[in-house]
Amino acid sequence: QEQPNGALVISEFAGASVELPYAIRTNPYDSKDLKDSLLSALSLDVSERSLRIKRMYEIVKHYDVQRWGQDFLEGLEKATDTRTACIRAE
Repeated sequence: QEQPNGALVISEFAGASVELPYAIRTNPYDSKDLKDSLLSALSLDVSERSLRIKRMYEIVKHYDVQRWGQDFLEGLEKATDTRTACIRAE
């Protein structure tokens, strides 16, 4: 398999942008910001692009949709437990 050599430009409004800190975030509704982000991605040297892609791959490999779903459900359960405890305390 070839070494990855791309760059990811992602909307700052996409939830995944928080999970992918090595992506280049942009506001797609701001044409100057979008242009600057694309130029930034195109200007990265090969080693920097490769490093960013590899790091994001490791994040996605580790924090896949199953793990995300599990964390989400656990968060809901904790919120429900906290709310129930607050209601009982009243």
